[in-house]
Amino acid sequence: MAERESIPACGNENKPRDPRDFIFNIDFLKYVEILQQQKRFILIFCISAILTSTALTYIFSELYIAGTTVYYRPLEMTMLRLRNAQSFGAPVPSPPFKIISQTLNDLIKSPVILEPVVDELGLDKEATPDYDSWYQRIYEETKKTVKDWALKTWEFLKHGRLIEKNPTSEAISGLGDNLSISSTKESYIYILSVKDKYPARAAKIVDSVSVRLVEWLKQQDKNPAEMKRSQSSEQITLKEKKISSLREERDQILQREGIVEVDAEVNTGVQSLYSMQLEDDRVRAQIKEKESKLNEIRQKINHAAGRYIDPDLLKRLNDERHFTEIELKSLMARQAAFDVTIGQTKTRLEYIRSIKKQNDDIDMKINMLSQETQHVSDLRVEATGDVETAQSEVEILHPAIIPTTPVQPIKIYHIGLTAILSLFFSTGLVYVFAYFNVRIFFDSGRSSARHTT
Repeated sequence: MAERESIPACGNENKPRDPRDFIFNIDFLKYVEILQQQKRFILIFCISAILTSTALTYIFSELYIAGTTVYYRPLEMTMLRLRNAQSFGAPVPSPPFKIISQTLNDLIKSPVILEPVVDELGLDKEATPDYDSWYQRIYEETKKTVKDWALKTWEFLKHGRLIEKNPTSEAISGLGDNLSISSTKESYIYILSVKDKYPARAAKIVDSVSVRLVEWLKQQDKNPAEMKRSQSSEQITLKEKKISSLREERDQILQREGIVEVDAEVNTGVQSLYSMQLEDDRVRAQIKEKESKLNEIRQKINHAAGRYIDPDLLKRLNDERHFTEIELKSLMARQAAFDVTIGQTKTRLEYIRSIKKQNDDIDMKINMLSQETQHVSDLRVEATGDVETAQSEVEILHPAIIPTTPVQPIKIYHIGLTAILSLFFSTGLVYVFAYFNVRIFFDSGRSSARHTT
């Protein structure tokens, strides 16, 4: 039997050896000879791998990339007014570019942007491309059928059954995987791009996504101002209702008391009370005068009773006394009436003053609410101006251009990488087979003779 050949290897010896002796004693020509003997195997292995890789590049669907440029310069929103922000001695800090870029990248992959795009372009429906020839149609349809069956087989092996999928959700997920937005440097210029099988559709997707991205960003800038305006309008409505309710309450009080104008009623009551008090003082003075006159007449009558007096004079004195008593009673009755009227007037005046105090309190509340309403109205006008004025600068610089050449698969990259990997892999296999003395089918004649018994 032929002597077995193997790759030289270090033997296990009891005595330690210097590693340098092992390296210098390696027969490198022996390894080169093995490669020369198996060059047909290496060549056939590399060629088959390259041909397989080339075939796969034609099986894989070509992808086209379309893009557009978006200028986005966000401004930091703050509740402070500009003059208050300047008083701190420094501008409001802006968010880092990395955060902005990551936010935009997550935003364009969200359903809030992609769902309207899918509905608008019908991406959840199967596209019907135009083929240049019948064999291209057969090739594409066959490839699609095989791919569908492969996916269904994998799904059955994975879940044990075929799961009914939502075309819209699948389209949104697939579109999100192929969308990207980035800024090459720390700048306000962002590149929005998408990969798709159809170049015209790729350009349409980019244009639609960019439009909705810009609309969403502008709307986010307006949302705080619109919320502020809405809240201001609600506050104004509530305050106006309170003012109307207070005015109705004031009118009902006046109507219930039969008062047209409180201030006029108070002034009239004060003047009447003053006039009645003057008249009362005058009546009291007249009463004192009559009482004095009556006492004087009575003294004359009493003085005449002790001596002789003319009967006619006595009759006149009695008549005068009688009339004076009548006048005195009349004045006293009038004074009593004035006292009652003055008391009633004072009571009425105090009541009117209490009503006036209620009205003054209501008017004060109305005045305060009116001032608050004016202040909130000013805030609403300011918020309306903020809504009409964009806070951030965002603009699409140009529409997407329909790509003419695919970006993947790039055949030279696939073939070159396959050639390098297959060369290393086949070379390794040759040494492994030689070490285990495994016969290779594509051995050269000398190698075959060496393995013959």
